[in-house]
Amino acid sequence: MKKINTAGLLAAGLFLAATLNAQSTDENGRANGAQPAPAPEQIIPLSAAQPTAPQGFSHDFDIPRMINKPQSDTYYPDDIEMMRDEIQATSHPAEIAAMLRQLNSRVEEMEGELDNLRRENRLLRQGLDRCCSAADQGLSSSDAYLVQNAPNPFREATTIQYFVPRGLGKAQLEVRDIKGDVIQTQDIEQGGRGEIELTARNWPAAGTFVYSLLIDGKAVDSKILIKVQ
Repeated sequence: MKKINTAGLLAAGLFLAATLNAQSTDENGRANGAQPAPAPEQIIPLSAAQPTAPQGFSHDFDIPRMINKPQSDTYYPDDIEMMRDEIQATSHPAEIAAMLRQLNSRVEEMEGELDNLRRENRLLRQGLDRCCSAADQGLSSSDAYLVQNAPNPFREATTIQYFVPRGLGKAQLEVRDIKGDVIQTQDIEQGGRGEIELTARNWPAAGTFVYSLLIDGKAVDSKILIKVQ
């Protein structure tokens, strides 16, 4: 039995593979049968359009030109208006940056002042409410009163002003004829100073009437009004 030289077989196989590869390529190194690359003058250039900015955009800042800035109804103090004019007039970035910092600082200062004013306004309203409530304390029903109606005499409607201290109880305006019959009663919903408009659609045709201010059903003030034809 002959011994097989493995190393020799491997070397022979590599030699055959190299020989076949050399035979399958031409003198320029291209595989036999392969098409040559086109000459440079035969290459058709791509007709790709040059990228352009969309219509309405600036090549400098890429900001739409077609967008119109809305007109603002906001008014600024004179110092801010002057800084805005200076920013528009200058072309130095360092100066613009410094002016913008000043502008932002001034705006923040104004916002702080506005917050303080709002806070003071809220405190004043709270104090006013406490003041009005305290003013009514210690008042009695005898401090309530009526004002003479106007117009007087009247035909269809007349207005009556009144004052009722807050917290006294149920307040009403009552109208009676000269015989003492009740013609109309109207509740007074809110204490303090106010007015009521009386309409005389359901009243007798004409005559003299008495209107009274009632606190918990008790008359504390009365006046006379006259209705004419």
